[in-house]
Parts: sequence; C-alpha cells; structure tokens
Amino acid sequence: MSGRFKSFLAMLGWWEMLRTRGTSRVLGLNGLVDAAGTGLAAMCLPFYLVQVAHLSGARLVAVLTVGGAVEILCAVPNGALAARFGVRGFCVATRVGQCVAFLALAVTHQFVLLLLLSALIGALRAGGGGLLQSLMTAALDSRDRTSLMAAVRAVRNVGYLASGAAGALMLGIDKPVLLSAGLVVNAVSFAAGAVLVRKIPAAAAAARPDRLDWSLLKDFSYLGLICCSAVFMSSVVVLDIALPLWVLRTGTVPRWTIGTVVIINTLAVIALQHRVASGIGTPRAALRALGGAAAAFVAMAGLIALSGAHVGLGAVAVLLAGGMLTLGEMLEGPAWWTLGSELSAPGRDSQYLAAFDLNMALVNIAGRVLSVALVQAGSLGWLVYGVLLLAAAFLARHLTALRLRHGKVRTNVVAAPVRADIGAMS
Repeated sequence: MSGRFKSFLAMLGWWEMLRTRGTSRVLGLNGLVDAAGTGLAAMCLPFYLVQVAHLSGARLVAVLTVGGAVEILCAVPNGALAARFGVRGFCVATRVGQCVAFLALAVTHQFVLLLLLSALIGALRAGGGGLLQSLMTAALDSRDRTSLMAAVRAVRNVGYLASGAAGALMLGIDKPVLLSAGLVVNAVSFAAGAVLVRKIPAAAAAARPDRLDWSLLKDFSYLGLICCSAVFMSSVVVLDIALPLWVLRTGTVPRWTIGTVVIINTLAVIALQHRVASGIGTPRAALRALGGAAAAFVAMAGLIALSGAHVGLGAVAVLLAGGMLTLGEMLEGPAWWTLGSELSAPGRDSQYLAAFDLNMALVNIAGRVLSVALVQAGSLGWLVYGVLLLAAAFLARHLTALRLRHGKVRTNVVAAPVRADIGAMS
C-alpha cells in the first residue's frame, strides 16, 4: 500500500476507526449497520405500504407521520427513563423492540396495526441518537468525542450509499417480497445494533435518581438551543425534498443536477467530515463552526434563488448551492454535537442529549410541509430561509453565552465569556 494511499485513509478518520479494536470500532460498526438498515427501510417502506398493504394516500401519510409525532412526545420521557434505569440497558432494549416491530411490520397489512406499529417504532426511536452520544460521552475522553462522532457520521454515509444502491436494485426488480425483505433487513440491523451497543463499556457507577426527573422541561435556554439546531437540521429536507421540488418547479434547471448534488454531498461527507470536524470540541469553537455553517447555508439559499431568476446560470448555481449545503452540514453537525453535550446540565447527559434528538423529530414532522411552502414562495422563500438561519445562529450564540454565564453546563467546561454579536461568529 503506497504512502499516499495510507495518508488518504488516515485522513478519512473512519477507516482507522474500523480497523482498530475497541469501543471506537464498536461505535463505527453500529453506525454503519444502523445506517444501512435504516436507509433501506426508508426506501422500501412507502412502496410496501402502497403496493403490498394497499393503503390509500391519506392512510399512507398517517402511517408515515404518526411515528414522528410520537417521537416528539417520547424524547424527554425516554431520557428520564434511561437516567433512572441505565442508559446502555435502555438503548439495548429499544433496539430489540425496534427489531421486533419491524419484523411485525413486514407481515402486517391492516391499517390500524400499521398505525400502531409506526407509533411504537417512533416511541422506541425517540432520543436514541442522543442516548448513544451519552454513552460515548461516558466511555471516551472529551478530546476524542467530536472526532469520533465525525468519523461515525462519515461511516454512516457509507452505509446510506450501500443501502441506496441495494434499494434501487430491489425497487427496479419490482417484486413485493423484496419490499418485505427490506424491512426484515432493517430488523436484523437493529438486532445487530443491540449486540454492538451491549459491547460498549459501561460507565462508572453513578447515582441514579430515585424518581423520574422532568425539570428539563423548565430549562428554556436549552430547549431554545434545540429549536435553533432544528432550523439548521432542516438542511436535510432541503437536500431530500426542497431542492428536487425547486428543480421541477423551475423547469429550466436540468434534473441531472439533483443526482449530482446528492452524490457530491455523500462522497464529500465520507471523505472530509472527519477533517472538517477537527478542533470543534469546545463551545467557543462550536460557535465559530456554526457561524461558518450559517454563512454557507445563506450562500446556498442565495444561489438557489439566483437559479430561478437567471435561466442560463441555473445548473451552475444549483451545483454551487449543493457545495455550500454540504459544507454547511459538515460544520453544523460537529457544532451541535459539542453544544448539545457541553451545555447540558452537570450529571444529566442522558436526559439532555435524548431531548436534543427532538431537533430531527421536529424536522421530520414540519420539514416536509415547510419545504413545499418554501418552494412555492419562489426566490423570496429562499431569501427568507437564509434570514431564518442567521436568526437561529444569533440566538444560539446568545443562549450559549447565557448558559456559560450562569454555569448551566457540564463540569468540564470553562465558563469563558462569549460575545453575543453575530459578527464574531464567522
């Protein structure tokens, strides 16, 4: 193996993680397996519900939506339950539950049962990403945490890439049994995930509350940070929904630009996420990264608006916007991992990080509707979206400064002053 190729693999971050025994490899394999199964199920489920379960359009929307609604309701309770009974055991139990639920989903055709299974999956999924981050927080040195999460995010994109290829092949063959098989594969991925999470070293014994603690619901500055992060996380539905709808609406931007943007986004995250995340391990560094992400997203919004106003520049503007979108995602992810963890209340990682998962649940519920509204508003809609991102960035800086000033942070965070002006963010 040549020196240059070894250097490239080292830059990826996740390759060395998968090669080296220990907790890091367990977390990387868990991310890879989970993304592959989840990605395949996401492609197969709508077709299964229509072609196999024969649901109407309204019932299809109900089944796909109820899980997200229940997830929002259960994120905080799941965090409290995990803190009360043990985070690792809770994560293992919810993965086993999701395995059983998807196996049942693969053989169920009745609308009411499908609705109940979707709600159950949403309840079991709620707060899962944050609880896994809580396990990482306890098992790893704080200096390694952001770097490892970046590597896990990159390897998850490898899983999504593999599941996308497999899903496209299965949908192309057009056999109903393959749609059920896709859901079964996802169930198996959850079983494998339960085994892998069980291998993560348990944290040193900590005092568990003797009752469920709901005081997080009164921590309005942290809840505000969750809402700010949801605004940034909306970039997911921009890539998946808003941008394709925009290209269809304009009629002048070539459709091949969408596939190109998705490929660039996936490959860039696989290759560069680990390097981009380097050094984003403190609240101050996270705010700088968040400022860069906001600038990239605003540039993206402006380029997309330009693509609708200037026919000749449409394809170029969309491709450049895709690049800005990818850069923004690679910056905002590590920034929010750090802020969500380091600004949680001392000794309450599981509750706070489980609640932080509400950002994605909020996007799943409201993102699709807002994406359609954004596209329907035309170029003005994209400019308003850019202003909303800047407002979220400014508010996040203010809330971070507030929490640092009042000591509402993990014990290892130095409460250095943070300027609350937007100009310091870039």
